[in-house]
Amino acid sequence: MPENETRRLSVYIPLSKRHLKPIERIKKLARKRKCSINDLVVEAIIEYIKREERKRARRTTARKKAKK
Repeated sequence: MPENETRRLSVYIPLSKRHLKPIERIKKLARKRKCSINDLVVEAIIEYIKREERKRARRTTARKKAKK
């Protein structure tokens, strides 16, 4: 993929989560941090992935130790 190519991701807020006002909150945070909403969302996704990968690695390690 060429470096200047971008990918798009649409996010739909379920009705059950709208009371949490995620869009309003992220807009406010973006203004405070003087960055784009997109930057915040990408940062959040990357942090989530890292956290989940660490969890998975710990579970895998624990399983391997349990088999010994």
